[in-house]
Amino acid sequence: MGIAFDAASDGGRATAASQTWSHVNAGDFLVVGALVGSVENMTSGTVTYNGDALTMHGTEQLNHAGNYKLSMWYRMAPDIGTANIVATPNSASDTMCVAASYSGVLQTGFPDAYAYNGTIQATPRRR
Repeated sequence: MGIAFDAASDGGRATAASQTWSHVNAGDFLVVGALVGSVENMTSGTVTYNGDALTMHGTEQLNHAGNYKLSMWYRMAPDIGTANIVATPNSASDTMCVAASYSGVLQTGFPDAYAYNGTIQATPRRR
């Protein structure tokens, strides 16, 4: 069986010490993206699903000014059912979060050894 999309949830946008939203999971892999504004980031923050910690896969500065950082978090074999995801940055900050769960994901050998150490910069196209 291949990898299949299970469900997505949107944590919305908040400026608080933590952000909480509900996610319905029937899959065996959960990924959360947290975009944090200002100079804050998630390097010593946490993300949990149903009280279980997710592992940070990486974090990346999204522009040259350094005022937005995106971090990706994952959990293998998350609890099945409806539970809260809680994202807690280093300190209260403008935070936007999303989550997605998938089934059919191998439970060993993840993540691979890929690493990216550059800066992502969106450049508008000129016509």
